[in-house]
Amino acid sequence: MSALRRHSDQRHTVHFDPVLPILGVVLVLAAFLRWWDIGSKFHFMGDEGLQTSMEWRLLHGHLPLLGPSLSIGAMHLGPVFYYLMAPALAVSGGSAVGPTVLVGLFGVAAVALLFLYLRVATGPYAALGACAVMAASFLMVEYSRRPWNPTLTPFFVLLFLWSLTSWKRSSAVWMVVAAGSLACLLQLQPVNIFVIPVAVIFVVAARPSRPSAAIVAAAILVFLLISSPLLIYDATHHLANTRAWLSVLVHGKSSAPARHASSLRLLFNLFNRAFELRIIPLSLGLAVLLVIAGVIAGLSRSTANDTAWEVLLAVLLLLVAALGFEVYHKVVFEQYLVCLFVAPFVFLGGLLSLLSRWRWGLPAGVVLVLALVVVGVRDTWTYSFVRPQVTVADAAVTRADLQPDDTYGHVVAVSRRIIRWTAGTPFSLRMASYLNAPDAYDYVLRRLGHAPRTGGRLVLIVEPSSWPRHDWPPTARRIAASSLRRTRMGIVRLYLAP
Repeated sequence: MSALRRHSDQRHTVHFDPVLPILGVVLVLAAFLRWWDIGSKFHFMGDEGLQTSMEWRLLHGHLPLLGPSLSIGAMHLGPVFYYLMAPALAVSGGSAVGPTVLVGLFGVAAVALLFLYLRVATGPYAALGACAVMAASFLMVEYSRRPWNPTLTPFFVLLFLWSLTSWKRSSAVWMVVAAGSLACLLQLQPVNIFVIPVAVIFVVAARPSRPSAAIVAAAILVFLLISSPLLIYDATHHLANTRAWLSVLVHGKSSAPARHASSLRLLFNLFNRAFELRIIPLSLGLAVLLVIAGVIAGLSRSTANDTAWEVLLAVLLLLVAALGFEVYHKVVFEQYLVCLFVAPFVFLGGLLSLLSRWRWGLPAGVVLVLALVVVGVRDTWTYSFVRPQVTVADAAVTRADLQPDDTYGHVVAVSRRIIRWTAGTPFSLRMASYLNAPDAYDYVLRRLGHAPRTGGRLVLIVEPSSWPRHDWPPTARRIAASSLRRTRMGIVRLYLAP
């Protein structure tokens, strides 16, 4: 009877596992910060406007073979971003809100992927801590609230790295996922090529299971299918895009200004912007601590009692980037670092895993995570919603790294003012700016049924509004001097000339 009672007690014992509920709360936080007030307060400047225009053309039968052009030469990325975003643009009726919501979904999925990626190497609670900080990070939220091709990179980097470790720990079938995510990465940003040497080192050192011929064929097929628009373009244009890439690789980017910051400075700014502590010595200390912890955790045994490849791959990616940026002596824009955005949070997972081994390490880790989440939520609320700002383009800038943001709601408001001023008469649009291009305004005006033309009255937009007039191009000064109407709207000045 007593044995029967013990069996009954064991059968009805329920062990509550808080991991999934906590992960649910973290994902809700991530979704809230990425989608709150998404109808107007998201970054929408020239690049976003131009790419949204290409997605709109795609929906109307103009299938692009090339993606965004690059400032480093006469070459293009692939069009995978256009094809991914076009369905969301169709659902939203041409509003840029649709693609931005989808970008946010990729951002939330990246947070979930970070948990799946780290949980074996660091344990589930350390992975949850890293996810919570990534969910609240202003840098990650900012890049989840703009319909721009680099913004999907963190998701696909994590998918690529996870597929590598899953190939090692589980099955060679993951090679197919790695091939697909790599094909997407190479079309989103040129510096995403950094993941290739990381993958080569992993295959040589980790020696994952050998894939069958069928798996290799499937991986090649998936890669070629995703890359097919670029391949078709080059096949029908005498390898024009490939030759442009080779020209830059051989001769370099001659038109870009030289960079005066080391790769170490750039990588510190990556950590500084990821956590936005706003106190440089504190940011420096945290960055050094995370890198040291990442190296130790990567070289230690994981919770599965084997090499913690999940952390070690992030270390390798950082090393490859440091070497790459030392070779590349030109200015580095923040989006060039986007393939590294996940590294600080992977290292944080490694640190939390190490702390959990000591008696006071667990409460110390909880305090650290809560502090970084509070800082992230504070910065996100302030700079995304209260007074919208974005991090500056130059990745070498450490202090004063924020600038006023041109949001979608602001672009729509300025466009409606232009429509009222021109009162249905033809007009042409010009912009004077060292920060922006007129493509965002052009797209919104077209969607509102008032497309700019070559002739007619002239509308001039000057951005930023604080730009001293003596620094404007001479043409812009003449237009402003002869203007019939003028006003200042947030970060732009608006002029209507005859």
